[in-house]
Amino acid sequence: MFEYEEENGEIELRSYKGSIYKDSDKEVVIPSKINGKPVTKIGSNAFDGTMKDGSFVTSVTIPNSVTDIQQFAFLECPLTSLTIPNSVTYINIYAFSNCDRLTSVTLPDSASIGNQAFAYCSSLKSVTIPGGITSVGVGIFNHCSSLTSVTLQDGVPYISASAFNGCTSLKNINIPDSVKAIGLSAFGDCTSLTSITIPGSVDSIGDGAFENCISLTSLTIFDGVKTIGENAFANCKSLTSVTIPDSVTKIGCGRLVLPMMGIDEDMGAFAGCKCTVTYKGRTYSPNEYEELYKAINGK
Repeated sequence: MFEYEEENGEIELRSYKGSIYKDSDKEVVIPSKINGKPVTKIGSNAFDGTMKDGSFVTSVTIPNSVTDIQQFAFLECPLTSLTIPNSVTYINIYAFSNCDRLTSVTLPDSASIGNQAFAYCSSLKSVTIPGGITSVGVGIFNHCSSLTSVTLQDGVPYISASAFNGCTSLKNINIPDSVKAIGLSAFGDCTSLTSITIPGSVDSIGDGAFENCISLTSLTIFDGVKTIGENAFANCKSLTSVTIPDSVTKIGCGRLVLPMMGIDEDMGAFAGCKCTVTYKGRTYSPNEYEELYKAINGK
């Protein structure tokens, strides 16, 4: 049933060979040992989309012996739920990407998670990122379009680029004080997001971090934030007023100009917005954004 390799007294699963005609093969239990040797690694493409026929392989139990889940290990696998034990310290890129029937996942308390590990899991509804997660890859939950609930526990160090980009069902999220940076396009195109509070622990808000969050009506930025990137809140058309703390000393204000292509686009932090913005006691209207940017950037 399992193809595997042994190296240095440990087992790496290379592939799973079940039958689409046997119900017992739909619920896979990975053994903790094979031939008396611990199973420590699930190899690249071990359970990938070759199993997507019908409803094959709906659940996988991962034993506490496993520490490493390799790239594409479960790519496009039709899992419906998933618990990753605390023994796992490394989840590689695209490990569970495009598992479009997955509705829930439990992450280990402490691990490094690679780029787009759960991207395009379009049925995923809720997720908790534990505070012990040491590295959060780019686009980790990118385009998880059914995701409505995200819990970031205290200890999460940053929100990576495109982490929740395109999560169109996400309405709100609590950012803990442990977060130091919000990456490029982290919440871009989260079209249902209605409110966000950015704590003072955050040093920088990346380019396009909340771009096209068209339902955003409440934005609170606490003192401590220093940098707001280009297009950070572009096209957040439901905002009516925003206050920028005095701690902000740099804000995106550029333009994308490509004359040969007829492109001349505003890249300012509030491009396309209709809200008033207050900074150091002065309130700026949308047609005064350039003055706002100059006031913040000291130009």
